[in-house]
Amino acid sequence: MNHKTIKGKLAILAILSFLTYSVLGYMVYSNNLQTKKSINILTTLGQIQKLSLMTGLEVRGYRIFKKQKFIDNFQRDSKKVISELAFLAKMVPDKKDAIAFIKKYRCLE
Repeated sequence: MNHKTIKGKLAILAILSFLTYSVLGYMVYSNNLQTKKSINILTTLGQIQKLSLMTGLEVRGYRIFKKQKFIDNFQRDSKKVISELAFLAKMVPDKKDAIAFIKKYRCLE
């Protein structure tokens, strides 16, 4: 390939453009996969936070009103927190620490 002629220069430019777009395409695809995983983890963390706050409100409701429905809701939400923590443990990259943490608090069977 002679890079002194217009055809040669255009061929080199076409090859460089193709390589550049290929690398950029791969980087976008890879970043998109990591973003989806991060969104799932953050969504699960938000759900855990919401459920944790709800359990606190249920305890407060029981202390004020002494009604069984607050205890029932507390137990339901506590079980949901445990299942969300188990789901989160499966998603995080460093599973050893996450599973050890959850087992420490008896969230996994």
